[in-house]
Amino acid sequence: MNICGGGPTSAYDGDGAAGLGVGALFKSVPMFGILPKETVEKLVASAKPRCVQLGDLLFRQGDAAARVYVIAAGSFELYRCTLSGAYATSDLRGPGDVLGESAFWDDSERRNTALAISAARIVELDIRELAQAIQNFPEFVAHELNYFCGTRSRGGRCGTPWS
Repeated sequence: MNICGGGPTSAYDGDGAAGLGVGALFKSVPMFGILPKETVEKLVASAKPRCVQLGDLLFRQGDAAARVYVIAAGSFELYRCTLSGAYATSDLRGPGDVLGESAFWDDSERRNTALAISAARIVELDIRELAQAIQNFPEFVAHELNYFCGTRSRGGRCGTPWS
């Protein structure tokens, strides 16, 4: 099923973000919901909607991290290749979730591979544009640290997002 309509590319790809409910999507995502309306509007203006097909890789473990992705529809499996060569699922993400956010914080390479396990609509943001937009909002950093400690840690302890 192609949730974007048409073929692999569609009107969704080229219409820009503003008319597609991207502002509402961003406000519904905890990562962006705490930001002022003007900041979210700047992010929406720079956002690039994309369609992703079942089986597409959004990024690979080891890739340089240049973008953060918000899932509008569809699902992704995050997995990594272990030292023994086995694949280990790290997480499953769906609508309203953000992909690639941990690389934003430490300017590193991707720690996981993101595989579309269904057709999906995503919105991508350049990491530099996101950094520029949030630089005057320390509450954003505090919110994200609480998010990582509450949802990405093991045993209720605060750890790194990839622990």
